[in-house]
Parts: sequence; structure tokens; C-alpha cells
Amino acid sequence: MPKGKPLVIAIDIGGTNLRAAFVDSGGRIFGRRRFTTILTRNGFITQLADVIRVMKAEEKRACAVGIGFPGPLKIDQGIVLTPPNIPDCTNLPLKRILERITNLPVFLENDANAAALGEYWLGAATGAESMVCITLGTGIGGGIVLNGKVWHGAGDIAGELGHMTVRPGGRVCGCGKHGCIETYASASGVAWTARARVRRNKKSAILRFVGGKMSAITSAIVYRAAIQGDRTAREVLEETGRILGAAIGNILNILNPAMIVLTGGLARAGRLLFHPLRAEVPKHCFPAAFRGTRVVPGKLGDDAGIAGAALSAFQRMKNC
Repeated sequence: MPKGKPLVIAIDIGGTNLRAAFVDSGGRIFGRRRFTTILTRNGFITQLADVIRVMKAEEKRACAVGIGFPGPLKIDQGIVLTPPNIPDCTNLPLKRILERITNLPVFLENDANAAALGEYWLGAATGAESMVCITLGTGIGGGIVLNGKVWHGAGDIAGELGHMTVRPGGRVCGCGKHGCIETYASASGVAWTARARVRRNKKSAILRFVGGKMSAITSAIVYRAAIQGDRTAREVLEETGRILGAAIGNILNILNPAMIVLTGGLARAGRLLFHPLRAEVPKHCFPAAFRGTRVVPGKLGDDAGIAGAALSAFQRMKNC
């Protein structure tokens, strides 16, 4: 084995981008690269295998591959079940295929769990014994880390926080249920709420920013209008914060973690989101649960999934 700390090739897969980097056992991330994800089964497998082979050739210390993958997985077997953004990869035995092609051990982890592990290892939750990570992207994901390990649950489904019901009979979610928090407090949920409010208030700056085109409203547009003082935009973010705060209050009563970490694009809204969120949390949990937990934004950004995919591999490999 070449001198130096052992390395993992860490990969974070999304429906749009595939990110990869080297991560050593001390947490140093380097050699970052990004590709557009190929959304066909054979094309995706070929792309992933090529990335691993090229990176393996660059760094002889690379002794394993850690992959963060969206959607439900069979973690130990490394099987992708029903990925939401790569439908042609249903029931894909990705671990077995890649190990045969690359001759490296491959470890899969749910992408939201990977982000949680990354923030636990190198980010906002460093030093915490327990934490819950909520990823606020186009949808909402989550990960639970207890005593340094991801809690997967009996069927590898634990942490699907985006599908907590917050409004029974409410908006239809992509999962088929009604009233999931994902439909209210994700980036797409914020846009949904904004469109509903703008229909009642056509004077909002939100509508002006999109040239009157309702379908062009995004969470980024809402944030832009909010920081410029638009009342409707601020109300949308306040409502989003309250919904998240209520959900977090329930999480505190159930798990009582040391930290709640919010990551993803929407978490960058800062105090416009966190102020109403933090005000709402204590209304929905025991005082002791609230006092013992910090609610903070993540620190790693796009590196969270990379770091967590690597740590998942380091924790599970036998030799490296």
C-alpha cells in the first residue's frame, strides 16, 4: 500500500449531477469533480464505473468506494430499489456490478443519510453524540445518527422525514400520500405556497420578478423578494419556518437528539426561515427536549454527501 492515509472514492449521486472526490481517513476532501448524471440504466452504470476506474488510476491508495444514492435501498446488499430520479435503475444490484467491474469494495448509503453522516463527521454536528439532519432541497430528506452510526431501521427506511404528515388531507405528495411536509417545506413546497399567495396578492414583488409568469416562481425567487422586504414572500418563509418548527418539535420528543442540522438550498434562507422555526419548536415539545438540543444550519454544503459516503465506507470496510 502506498504511504499516507487510506483513501475512499466518495460519490454523491443526484438526478442532475454526479459528484465525486477523494476522502482520506482524516477527513481531507480533494480531487473534486462533477458530471451530468446519465439517466439510463446502462449509460449510468458505464458512467459510474468509468469515474471509479479513472480515479483509482490517479490514486493507488484508494481502497474502497462509498456512494450516496437517492431513494430506498437495501443497504447491506447494495441494491437500488426505486430511485425517484433515475427510474431505469429500479432493483439495480449496483454494489455487485461495480465491484465486478472495478475490483474495489463498494458501499451504498441513502444520500440523505450520507449528508447526515458528513455533517456529523466534519460539519455542524462534529462532537455531538446524536443528531438528526433534515435536507431541504427540491424534496425533503433526513438522516438519523446515533452514537456515530446511521439508524437505518428494520427495513432501511428510517429517516424519511419528508413524508411526515403535517396536514392530513393536504397537498398530494409524489409518494402518493396527502399532506407530507415535503409538499409544504421543501423548495418546491415553498414555490407552491408562494403561487397560492400571489394569486391572492397580485402586487407582490414575486410576480414582478418572474414577469407575471406564475409557473416560473421558485424558492430562490421567493427568497430574493423576501430580502427586499416583500411582505408576501416573508409570509411564505415564515409559514414554512413554522411548519418545520412543528415537525422538529415532534422529532425532539421522539428522539431527543443533541442537534438538529438543516442542510440544502432552502436552509440558506438564514434568519428569515430560522427565526420563525426556532420560535415554533418549543410549542411542540417538552421544555427539557428543547433546552437540550441545538437547531443549526449545516456547514458542508455539497461536501456533506461526499464526506458521509466516505465515512459510511470507512465504517463498514474490514481492511483498508
